[in-house]
Amino acid sequence: MQRAVKASVLGVCCIWGLAACHSKPEETKSSTRKVIVSVTSAIAQDINITEETIGEVNTRQAPQLAAEVSGKLLRIHADVGQKVRRGQLLASLDDRDQVLARNQAHSEIKRLEALLKNQERQTERARGMVKDNFATQSMLDDSEGQLSSMQEQLSAARSRLETAQLNVDRARIVSPIDGRIEERLVAAGDYIRPGTTIFRLTTTDQLYAFLPVPENLGPKMRVGLPVELVSPAAPQQVIKGKIAEIRPMVERATQSINLVAEFDNPGHWIPGASVRGTIILERRKGAILVPEPALVKRPAGDVVYVIVGDKTAQRLVEKGARINGKIEITKGLKAGEIVAVDGAGFLTDKATVVTQEWRP
Repeated sequence: MQRAVKASVLGVCCIWGLAACHSKPEETKSSTRKVIVSVTSAIAQDINITEETIGEVNTRQAPQLAAEVSGKLLRIHADVGQKVRRGQLLASLDDRDQVLARNQAHSEIKRLEALLKNQERQTERARGMVKDNFATQSMLDDSEGQLSSMQEQLSAARSRLETAQLNVDRARIVSPIDGRIEERLVAAGDYIRPGTTIFRLTTTDQLYAFLPVPENLGPKMRVGLPVELVSPAAPQQVIKGKIAEIRPMVERATQSINLVAEFDNPGHWIPGASVRGTIILERRKGAILVPEPALVKRPAGDVVYVIVGDKTAQRLVEKGARINGKIEITKGLKAGEIVAVDGAGFLTDKATVVTQEWRP
């Protein structure tokens, strides 16, 4: 019985030994296994560090034209949506009262001018008579006082004429800017009182974009930074502008600060439209870029695998900005070095690889 047990134990040991002998060639084979990876060269390229945001187009000028005199609105010369030029006639009020007041002021000036000339002659005669002792000084003083009073009356009449003429001009509603009529709030035949809003205008030549950005980016923002603006209506057209103003208050609802970017209207942008803004915070020359999959996270930190021959060299690097599917390497890599892309996550240092060209 003891002999049988010993024989069984010996048999099991032989089987384990044979299994161990057969496993060693397989381990050796796997340790030299080649990994297929795609590779590309690290490139040097000028890049922009940017921040994107969605904002709204507005206009710097949006005047409301209100009546300055009373009168019936006789005619509308321009209407909603129409482009207008500065000084263009938009509407006409009944100006008969203003014209009558102007004519009365003009007649009063004529009357006072005639009286003033007569008084000037009388005063001149009184001076001569006083000189020849034919009149007293008090008579001259009275004449000169009347002359001075008439001069003041004439000056006041001329002021009334200017006011009357101004009111005649105010009965004509003209555009103060080059722009477009956004709204008309009255109709022909309405009786208009001073202060009644007649038109709302906007100017579309000089526009600005109202751009919100997170408050933590506030220290990076400054007046003068370039901005690229794109309208959803024309996504292929990029309009260049610049930051003209940084609003000091933080919007509590969104925890953002608001930037104002000025730009010239390309011709079809309108106030109130949405806009995508790309704020260029910094321009970097000769930045080293690799595809994002080439960067691998390891316990030691961020690494890329540089390919030398058919071997890998694990390179500890420091990363920077992400730009259109690429990532900036700020330290640890040079332009022109070959790095693994697809399959990089399966590599180790000094691994044997079979390479093929990486295709984005």
